[in-house]
Amino acid sequence: MGDIYSRGIANLICLRYDRRDMLTEEGTADIFLEWTAKEAKQCISALVDDMQAGTDNYERARAVLIEDEVDFKIAIDGSGPFFTSYHGGTERLLFAVRRVYQHRWFNRVWTVKEVLLAAKNTVYINELELDFDDILKAGVWLIHKQLFLPFGIGSGPQDSGLRGAIYMWVTRERSERASMSGLLDLLRYFGERQATDPKDIVFGLLGLYAVRSTSVELPTLLVPDYQKTLGEVYLDAARYILSSESTSLDLWANVSVREEDLASDMASWVPRWERPANYREGDAIRFGNAWRQFCADLRASRLLRFGDDSKVLVLGGIILGTIARVSKRLQWFDRDDADGSARSQDILDPIRKVWQDVWPGTAIDDLGHELELALARTLVAGIAHNYLPVNDDIVFAYRAYLRHLPKHRTPPRRLTEVNTRLLDKGNRLHRDKDQILASQYAQAFRTASLHRRLLITDRGSLGLGPPIMRSGDIAVILYGASVPFVLRPCSDVNHETSYKLVGECYVYGVMFGQAVEAHRAKKDRDQTFHIL
Repeated sequence: MGDIYSRGIANLICLRYDRRDMLTEEGTADIFLEWTAKEAKQCISALVDDMQAGTDNYERARAVLIEDEVDFKIAIDGSGPFFTSYHGGTERLLFAVRRVYQHRWFNRVWTVKEVLLAAKNTVYINELELDFDDILKAGVWLIHKQLFLPFGIGSGPQDSGLRGAIYMWVTRERSERASMSGLLDLLRYFGERQATDPKDIVFGLLGLYAVRSTSVELPTLLVPDYQKTLGEVYLDAARYILSSESTSLDLWANVSVREEDLASDMASWVPRWERPANYREGDAIRFGNAWRQFCADLRASRLLRFGDDSKVLVLGGIILGTIARVSKRLQWFDRDDADGSARSQDILDPIRKVWQDVWPGTAIDDLGHELELALARTLVAGIAHNYLPVNDDIVFAYRAYLRHLPKHRTPPRRLTEVNTRLLDKGNRLHRDKDQILASQYAQAFRTASLHRRLLITDRGSLGLGPPIMRSGDIAVILYGASVPFVLRPCSDVNHETSYKLVGECYVYGVMFGQAVEAHRAKKDRDQTFHIL
């Protein structure tokens, strides 16, 4: 199929929008009935103009996106003609263009190859012609300006098409610059796409990988074979990536482990490519690109080999400690959820609610500076609302968040609401600085902590881990991974303890190599982990 698509002169994409073709949040399916292709086209054109004329211009965003793997600085100002003239009509246009990306076509894995291999793409939406390149650029700019939108861009299915459009653009631009995305990048970008057979999430991208990477001949390991089980297909792809493509464990940025997975025959370290981290189902949102902000392993050389059983991965690293206590899952209640029947302090303040689980007998308002700073950093996993690393000033935003709750009896406003109000006031600084700080901390806290658990190790380290973590698991640094992981001891293999991968974690005080430096200074021996 890859050869067929690449030989085509033009690719015509005809999309009609009706209720059956939309991926929307509950309760919003009626909004698209008011949507018109004319409004969407107007907004797309305005966003592209804004991208080229704004302070953070198109060429800068383009270069950063391509070089930094879609992990670029989110705009913290509303510059650009489209956003500085913000008004009610602007909101309507933004909702209209969001509907473009919610068509199921943007969420199918086979359309990726269709679009990226075609010489030219033309889109017809309800019989109105749009420039497909502009659709992709507008998606990039929406992500860049997401703090100034009247809606949040989430990790759920309703915005997966928008994310897919951005990744299509990045993959195409890299290919034109002779910096082709590898198989890992393609699976990371498009693994959430829909396919009738989940095996096609791998097989459907192999054609694109093979055609674009003309110097790469697919090994026998990756030749499409529908007689294989889904676990075998994913295992073969993971082994190929670790053996031939990646010098790190970045593959694990896409691992999403659930309790039932630990009892299955599938290797715990193999990503379930078809599974998004959907917090509505109780999964934590994966740290993803935030990985590259850290270097817990001090960029140590990866010590990796496969065991006699192809499902066993053998890695080197160090143990940070055994997990002694874990909190309940951190929950989040939006302003609309905190109605008159649910206004208790426990509902409005999830921090106080879980703190006693891990540090009983200690008042959260009297922790001392060092422990307060540790908690403030840990609850956001060291990443601020704009996805940049935090510094010690995060403690001021943390305090503003704690002050906000008893004062207002509702969670802080979302940043989209706060920034929209700023734009309405001519982009001037809001008088209530505490409100801005509280909203910034609330957004970072929600992104990092939702459905995760606080942890305390037997060595006194504070951290944030996956929802299925429990006491008795161990926190480790594995060479080749930028962040620590939680492993669960299980049966012996050749008289050696083996482990199941539980998930990534944040541990305060080790994220920039401090634990590895101390380990080397004491000349301690590395540990070997057999991961099933």
